[in-house]
Amino acid sequence: MVFKSYPCNHFTHAGVDAALRLRAQGLAPADVTAIELGVARPVLRTIAGPPGAKARPASGYHAAFSGPCTVAAALLGGGLGVSHEDFTDAAARDPRRLALAALVRCVEDERCSASFPHACAADLGGGALRSRQLPLPDCVGQVGHPLRRLRADRLQGHAARVHALEQADSGAEQHG
Repeated sequence: MVFKSYPCNHFTHAGVDAALRLRAQGLAPADVTAIELGVARPVLRTIAGPPGAKARPASGYHAAFSGPCTVAAALLGGGLGVSHEDFTDAAARDPRRLALAALVRCVEDERCSASFPHACAADLGGGALRSRQLPLPDCVGQVGHPLRRLRADRLQGHAARVHALEQADSGAEQHG
């Protein structure tokens, strides 16, 4: 069985992993002037185009299929990294998130294309990140990669949210 680590399109996971790694290394969203997200050519259609729509998604659902929005969510996110709360309609309209997503440019990276579909890799760099660029394979978003292991705190955090939703549904049924 494989667990999906983030509640967004799987083509975005390598970029999320890379952004979380940069955040853990001390990168603050306010320090970002530009981000270049290099991905495999076949995934550009899904997570990068059209660029304007991906930087300003129409809804939380659309944000979950956006390379720029998922990278922004990872850089701004809470302790769990990226969660369902990052892909609500309200989160998709958040000015801080939109401003950061507007700084992300998705491009083809030949190294990522060469490993696709066996690995969905990303190379995060550019602008203020140039000195913190993560080389492949440090940000390969594939099952079994060290960054992809499901951490106990993530699992517990997701389980707590599911339990709270189940309790709310149960209460609504009793009073409905």
